Amino acid sequence: MKKLVKKKKMVIGITGGFGTGKSTAAGLLRKEGFLVLDADRIAHETLQATNPVFEKICEKFPDAMVSGFLERRKLAEIVFKNPARLKRLEKLIHPYVLKRFLSEIKKTKKKWIALEIPLLFESGFQKICDRVVTVFAGTQESDERLLSQGWTHTEIRRRRAEQWPIQKKMAKSDFVINNSGSKAEMRKQVRTLLKQLVLKK
Repeated sequence: MKKLVKKKKMVIGITGGFGTGKSTAAGLLRKEGFLVLDADRIAHETLQATNPVFEKICEKFPDAMVSGFLERRKLAEIVFKNPARLKRLEKLIHPYVLKRFLSEIKKTKKKWIALEIPLLFESGFQKICDRVVTVFAGTQESDERLLSQGWTHTEIRRRRAEQWPIQKKMAKSDFVINNSGSKAEMRKQVRTLLKQLVLKK
């Protein structure tokens, strides 16, 4: 990390299971003054026609094209039913996400940066993080959140199948946040995390 970003900055990777509350943790860090970068949001940029990766996606996934346009929902259906094609899509998108991360980290004047990355370990993004935090929650709590957001049980199962088991992520992390309780409890854990980060910097 020090070779990539010469200024004294601390880059925190935030990961966790599907629906465990990664965005909630990232939002709390943003309120504390962190620059927060969202891997999913950056990845979605590649689905815009003006993005340099867009044409490559269209070439590799012609069956996701409808009337000359890339249909995002169709693309999602294709890749989550076929692990090999999902990997093919990730190979197109992840280098772009990494490039954007490094660019924003280098550009910002903020000393604290949080990267919200669902597939952090699976994609090797821990290599650009100084510390990694895994957010976890009980399966029931996670399911309730996701179902209330419009996800189906089938979609939830597919998304989880592409990720490492949460226990494996926790074992590889520097810090763990339990989001099975209230928002107040979550805030308390984030404040504790901040104190620990300052001590370990």
